[in-house]
Amino acid sequence: MKQSIIRLLALFLIIGSVNAQEFPKNESGQIEFLEVLEVNLPKEKLYANAKEWVAKTFGNYKSAIQLEDDPNYRLIIKGVSPIDYISSTVVAVVTTSEKVSYTISIDCKDNKYRYIFNDILVHRSYDVLGSPVDLAPFNPDKNLDDIQSRIKEINELESKDLSKMKKRQIEDHKGDLKYKIREKYESKTFYKLEYERIQSLIQSLKKSMIVNNDF
Repeated sequence: MKQSIIRLLALFLIIGSVNAQEFPKNESGQIEFLEVLEVNLPKEKLYANAKEWVAKTFGNYKSAIQLEDDPNYRLIIKGVSPIDYISSTVVAVVTTSEKVSYTISIDCKDNKYRYIFNDILVHRSYDVLGSPVDLAPFNPDKNLDDIQSRIKEINELESKDLSKMKKRQIEDHKGDLKYKIREKYESKTFYKLEYERIQSLIQSLKKSMIVNNDF
């Protein structure tokens, strides 16, 4: 409960600065985007639209498709999409990039379909002087924990009495504070972009599913 409150407070801070949205959760507390939409099309056409969307979105249809259940008009897709943002330190010694992976389930029936986006993971890579370092995949909510940690560290740094420090110590202190503020901003930015990347896929799917073109 305490952890949930901390994450919620961190989310409020994100919304106030980068206008982010929260990843939705299912009853088990797992990140999941789910919606049932009504479309005035037969299941055969909806299923064909879904297949065409997969081919256009992921390029290699066969590699993206994990399950193609034609009799039940059901698809399961595994996808990976880049996050269109690369961060770097002031001297560009370290750059950070991300991709987000996910599973998509699409079920079609006459005049309606359901999509589910879940198993969402972030794949973060660092480039340190030309040498790549890949982190283990993690849940997007880790950004909220990172933000909370940075806020605590920033508050501790800001509470220090600079009058008792020497000039060199003050410069180091300012550098540490600047670095922590940047880390907090990066976590906020990546969290926002991870959410927006999934939303862009959802909007693209919705647009494709309503197409009724016989040619």
